Amino acid sequence: MTRDEAAEYVVATLRRTVWLGATERTASLEQPLGADGLGLDSLGVVEFLSELESSLHIHFPDEFWSRGPRTLGDIVEFVAERRGTPAPVATAESAPAAVARPATDEVRAAIHEQGFWRGLGWVVQRIQERYGRVLYARQRQLLLERDLTAESIRVAAAALPLEFRAARPADVPALAASAFWSRSRTDYWLRLFQERYAAGSHCFVALHQGQIVGIDWVSGKKADTALIGLQVAMRPGTCVGENLMEHRAYRHQGIGMALLTYSLEQSRVMGYARQVTLVSAWNHRMLVTAVQLLGFQVTGELVTTWRLGRPRTAWRVDGPNGGANGEGGTLTV
Repeated sequence: MTRDEAAEYVVATLRRTVWLGATERTASLEQPLGADGLGLDSLGVVEFLSELESSLHIHFPDEFWSRGPRTLGDIVEFVAERRGTPAPVATAESAPAAVARPATDEVRAAIHEQGFWRGLGWVVQRIQERYGRVLYARQRQLLLERDLTAESIRVAAAALPLEFRAARPADVPALAASAFWSRSRTDYWLRLFQERYAAGSHCFVALHQGQIVGIDWVSGKKADTALIGLQVAMRPGTCVGENLMEHRAYRHQGIGMALLTYSLEQSRVMGYARQVTLVSAWNHRMLVTAVQLLGFQVTGELVTTWRLGRPRTAWRVDGPNGGANGEGGTLTV
């Protein structure tokens, strides 16, 4: 495939999957994917890339996204280098019949957001995380960092009206009654909510018509990494964002993206100079959203191995003098 053919195919796919057939919109190859360029939100980016991967039988590796914001031209170059003859762009009339959806919400969400094979891999890893640690399991996480000193952060728009505020203890009964989490996990998350709140962590929530539909935690002390056998502490001026969650009944409406941008701005207002977070290497949607749309940079990685239920974590952190690496103990970021 020549570069011109790749450009035509990529732009046509963008218009069909995200712009809903709008042919009058100009798509410059020099534009980044996010709000400063093509204006795609996290769901739009994932749908666009998933369609390219499935129709062209290619795979965008994590390394492609972890090198800073990518432009439409970068995607065109990648496609041109790895693909011979493009598959025809499906129209509404010729689109293949939908594959029967899996039985659980978790499998449906993973496959919808990340494509079939990547989503299936994510589900397999989640099963390993929950049950496979008894014998052997392995997990890779990327350490991301976002500078908060440059300018104020604009809150992203969602598909439904939202209000934002800090969480408070009085929210616990409402969360318990709202089916925010699955029945089997509600007690666990409510207990963690109360423990983190008592420890001084910050929790921000998104509300729709008075109901909590999103939660995001921020801590300036340490990350919640007990399961991987590693202490991750914050250096002065650093906070960690973790467990960004959406209500199960309100997913795929941009709530997580909107709440995360609100949380980043509140972290800046509270005086933090940077926010870090850990993202599973399988979480393609979050990786693309954080690096391509929200300005995070990959600054390290953690690889955890469980043998007979006991975790050991090796870590690497980038730095001006070559960075550092180690295993176990305390990692200060």
